[in-house]
Amino acid sequence: MCNTQVLDLGGNQFGDPGVTALAQACAGGALAQCQRLVLAENKIGDPGLASLADACARGALAQLEDLYLGGNTISDKTKGIMETAMANRTGSVHF
Repeated sequence: MCNTQVLDLGGNQFGDPGVTALAQACAGGALAQCQRLVLAENKIGDPGLASLADACARGALAQLEDLYLGGNTISDKTKGIMETAMANRTGSVHF
């Protein structure tokens, strides 16, 4: 098991396919100890963030305290979905 606590993937421009693949990996237990995840400036849109929100709502990234998503094109509705998925955690989602 990977014990990564901070993962900065900012600026990689992997878009929705990349964040969807990341969400699937996290749903399978990857990054279980991650506390800070930086996904800023990655061309992530609503479909990609929705997949990450779904994974988090189902218990993935349970230790996540801070999620950084600045510089992506995400609607207010999907931002709300992500915030709801993270609501029971001590940290924040930063858009």
